[in-house]
Amino acid sequence: SFSNYFLIKLLTLLAHRRSNVLLVAKQHRKILRVQKTTLRSKMLAPKAAILPPIGDGKYHRAERGHVADVVPWEGLDSEQKPFYVLEANDGSKHKYALPPTDSLKPYVDTVSGRLDTWPAHATGQNYSENALQIRKSGREHAQNTEERKTILKPKFLDNLESFLRKELRALDCPERGPSDLRLQAHREVFEYLIEDFKTYKPLLSAIKNEYEKMLAHQREQLRDLEPLKSMLVTVSEECDKKIMLIRGQEKQEIVDLKGENAALYRKLDEMKSDKLSRETQIDKLRDELAAEYQRYKTESDARKILVQDLNEMRYQHEQAPLAQSANDQAQEGQDGDPVILKIALKKARENLTATSNALNEMQANYGDVIPRRDFENLTKEYQDFRDSMDFMQKDNKRLMKEMEALQVVHKQVVEQRDQFYIDLETLKRTATPRPDWNKCSNYVEGGLAKWKEVSVEKSSDQLVDVLLSEMTGADLSSFEHAEFFQGRGLDDDVPRYLRFDGQVRNRRLGKHDTLMLIKDFWRHKVPSDSKREDGKREPINDYLYQYLCERFGVDSVIEWGYNLIDACQRFNFDERIKEFLLMLQGEVDEDVFHQFYRETQLLRKAIMQVNDETVSKTEMLDVFTTNYPLKTEQSINQLLIVAEQVSTNKDAININDLFHENDQGDMSAFIQTLRTQRVAEQLMYIDEIANSLNGTTTVAPADLKKSLMTIDPEIKSDALLSCLAWTYSTTPEKAGSAETMETDKLIQRLRNSSVYRHGPKL
Repeated sequence: SFSNYFLIKLLTLLAHRRSNVLLVAKQHRKILRVQKTTLRSKMLAPKAAILPPIGDGKYHRAERGHVADVVPWEGLDSEQKPFYVLEANDGSKHKYALPPTDSLKPYVDTVSGRLDTWPAHATGQNYSENALQIRKSGREHAQNTEERKTILKPKFLDNLESFLRKELRALDCPERGPSDLRLQAHREVFEYLIEDFKTYKPLLSAIKNEYEKMLAHQREQLRDLEPLKSMLVTVSEECDKKIMLIRGQEKQEIVDLKGENAALYRKLDEMKSDKLSRETQIDKLRDELAAEYQRYKTESDARKILVQDLNEMRYQHEQAPLAQSANDQAQEGQDGDPVILKIALKKARENLTATSNALNEMQANYGDVIPRRDFENLTKEYQDFRDSMDFMQKDNKRLMKEMEALQVVHKQVVEQRDQFYIDLETLKRTATPRPDWNKCSNYVEGGLAKWKEVSVEKSSDQLVDVLLSEMTGADLSSFEHAEFFQGRGLDDDVPRYLRFDGQVRNRRLGKHDTLMLIKDFWRHKVPSDSKREDGKREPINDYLYQYLCERFGVDSVIEWGYNLIDACQRFNFDERIKEFLLMLQGEVDEDVFHQFYRETQLLRKAIMQVNDETVSKTEMLDVFTTNYPLKTEQSINQLLIVAEQVSTNKDAININDLFHENDQGDMSAFIQTLRTQRVAEQLMYIDEIANSLNGTTTVAPADLKKSLMTIDPEIKSDALLSCLAWTYSTTPEKAGSAETMETDKLIQRLRNSSVYRHGPKL
């Protein structure tokens, strides 16, 4: 896009410069014509006399009191008549001789005896108080009337302006703005003015020369700055490219920062949710602790009551024998000593009082005391809760610090995002929009998958070349090739159509011509092989030499051979061209083409047996099922869907659309799908063969034959021998006695062969 923009700007600049050159040339021609006319008029005009400036103040304020001598002017005799007299302010008079009539300049009043004063040529004019009118007699007459009308321009000035207007119209100058033509016209008028005023001519000429020097200097500077302008454009383009490159490099960093920012946001959300869950757990633990404390209080009260009951029962148990002995003593000694009984009663009351005091003191001291075991358990639980809370507080402080750091990072990322958004909006307004290259997949054979394959890791310039190459069939990189190919020599290992020692002209074949040439080659080779008596196909390299001789003549075989190989190498991204090149190099079996060609012809014949032009979806499904018994239902449905998409008839399937090739020789989507399925089925079949070899490093022909017959018992003997002959690079007769081959090389040879499954999978 930048190269196109630069090219357009360069062409525009060249066109503008060409128009400027033409305009300047036209203007110069007009200027030369004007200069010639002016020069001719000057040569024909008589020599003019130079008059003294009438309006100078010294002629009206002379300090001398006597009449001055007559001033001898250039071109005049001092004694020439008539003359005029000027009177100074102090009354002194100065006498001046008048020039002859034929010595006056053109466009100046030449009436004899009358001086053109301001504005002498105007009709009906009035003069100021100090205006002078000079006649032939030499007498002066002052008009002392007041100035009532507007003072008009002098006739000489009017003539100069009239001449300027005529010149501007003749040169077709623009009314406004700077112009060389306008400058030339004003320069001519200024020269007339300088020539007329001889007294001021040196000063005016010096002023004019200084202006001309400055104009020439400015023009020289402009010419020197012209290359800098183009250099500035180039530097600007390079800077734009560097800016785009830097922005492309920073784009991935922006994506990474956005991903990191999103990850930090997720981590922050996880931390917040973890914090909430921990706070919920703390609240729950507090509730449980409160409930546990309440239960502890209840248990403590119940225990106090129980201890009191136990003490009461223990006391009763201890007092029961004493009471019994006292009763016994009372019964035995009812007639005993009352003094002893009284003392015993007093003693019992004292013991009761002491016991009650001790019990009350114990209750007062140990009423809130719990058992040591419960105290230790509660202390342990409290310590665990305290440690857990300390850990959570530390974790919370760490999370808060991380959150603050993340907030700072988030703020920076938001600022960068805003700046990038501003830059993006600026680029959207000023920069060239980036194209969506995936749209090109709609116009490239193979669709989006093919376009992604050929456009991976390519710049915009390279993508344009790829797109043009796909659409026009011509590889743009071919224009960078040399004009000639260097011959490979005359050795026997060089194919006959390439045996040449020297230079071969490069025709730069396009993709379309290459496909048409390959298609025509197969069109001639298939019937030629069918006419051979031995039933074997002629080697492809030998027949290519014969075909080129018949098609282009013996003298052009080498040239077309080299150009065909070069085109196949340049357009090897096309599957058919790549396959043909590998067949010429002996890396792919020629039978691959013949089998697929025979398969498409049989399918077309089977479809046309149903109808010559169109078939219904049901009939097409029956044809697919009959001709492809080994295909899966998914593959058949895929073929049916592609057939419906390719057909231009919406009600039925058009047969010609299925097998149609466009102007570039590209196959239809239906044939491409059929080819893709065949390659996939072949690869699956070869993978089964590889698995059956049990990981051996080398494989003998007998082992490969056994593996093929085990996997596909219905394989035909001639197909088996052909597979062995191609794999071991020998003839079918010598296939059984061929040498062993490495497994990897054998699998690669099988992938380039025409082997396929003949019977259903066991």
